[in-house]
Amino acid sequence: ALREARRVAGGGGVGGSDGGVSNDGGDAVHTSLVDVSDADAVTAAAASLRRLSGVPRVFVSNAAVMRGRALLDATDGELRGDLQLNALGGFWCARAFLRQVLSEP
Repeated sequence: ALREARRVAGGGGVGGSDGGVSNDGGDAVHTSLVDVSDADAVTAAAASLRRLSGVPRVFVSNAAVMRGRALLDATDGELRGDLQLNALGGFWCARAFLRQVLSEP
């Protein structure tokens, strides 16, 4: 998943900031490529982002995998990996940021 994300994003590191882009309003946009199926990696990336720019106002997790196989043709490992990324990845991301976002005034 990370290999494909790097290809689409045009490079970048895992678990770290790939840089920032400012819009006309002065707000910075920071990107990070993270294996969202790995709760520890998500937690580390969230901590890194908070050190870099504080609590984010907007967070986008755009990760998913679809192998295109029928249920009966997929291996147990493929199914576990798909569920880990597609279902739990969103929860890991929300948990890493939500408490701080809700505590902001």
